[in-house]
Amino acid sequence: MRERAGTWATLQQLKTRRHERMQERLSDCRRALEQCDRERASCSHEANACTTRLEAFDTTLADKAGAGEPIGIEAILQHQRFRTVLEERCRAAEQALVAATQALQSARDEAATVQQTVSKLQAQADVYAENAARAQRAWQAQREAAEEEDAIDALLGLRLHRAARGVGQ
Repeated sequence: MRERAGTWATLQQLKTRRHERMQERLSDCRRALEQCDRERASCSHEANACTTRLEAFDTTLADKAGAGEPIGIEAILQHQRFRTVLEERCRAAEQALVAATQALQSARDEAATVQQTVSKLQAQADVYAENAARAQRAWQAQREAAEEEDAIDALLGLRLHRAARGVGQ
């Protein structure tokens, strides 16, 4: 009985240690999630800023044309080259945003998986602790019953001894 209590206690300790390690991993996951969230926000800001610059750049050329200012072929070619550079930056910013969004989702998924594992380990550790306590109580009750039985045997032995002495006198 005592061995069973010890076994359950050992299992509970092992699950508790694993639970603690998974708690640390969950903390790491949460930090990574925060980092991914910041990275995604930064990429989103960069993509929005790039799109705004591109729109402002096109608006400037359109305003010049609308105001009747002469626009030479060199200015149009320069505008087109710069616009191509801006479009490339915007594409890169959008790709970075997509990658950051995917990384954020992966971090969320991992954090959820680790959280489930932590909960499962905690539940297992609790069950093992309950089983250890139950086995310990059973062992204690068995020990107390044995002590009571020994005490009763000793009292009966003493009475028999006294009775035998009384008969012999």
